[in-house]
Amino acid sequence: MPKSTTTIAEELGEQMRKQGVAALTFPWPAFYEVVGRDRIKQAFQEQLTASLAAHSLLVVFGRATVVVCQDFNFSPAKY
Repeated sequence: MPKSTTTIAEELGEQMRKQGVAALTFPWPAFYEVVGRDRIKQAFQEQLTASLAAHSLLVVFGRATVVVCQDFNFSPAKY
């Protein structure tokens, strides 16, 4: 049975804490492995986005990678 989005959000948050980083990047094949799925539908992306937001995390689904990061200004732009 696939992991729930809540479990995935908790695991990603824990991985970030253990690594001491504010963001994680995954190439798509690695992200499929992390979430334990062969396919990812729009509904799953929406549920995962909501579960991550509950842990103050953001997700960006790019063409080549998926980025998960903390929802705070961890790398301020200089302007």
